Amino acid sequence: MTLEADTMADVDDDDYDVIVIGGGLTGLVAAYQILKKHANLSVMILEAE
Repeated sequence: MTLEADTMADVDDDDYDVIVIGGGLTGLVAAYQILKKHANLSVMILEAE
């Protein structure tokens, strides 16, 4: 599992397996649990700011 941070300006037309909307505690835990069980998936976390 790797952590990579991009801003929207850095994101190309990449495909993601899962998109989590909200970078608060619930969104981060959801993304973490998904990656913990399915490390081969790509996950994007969208945050308003």
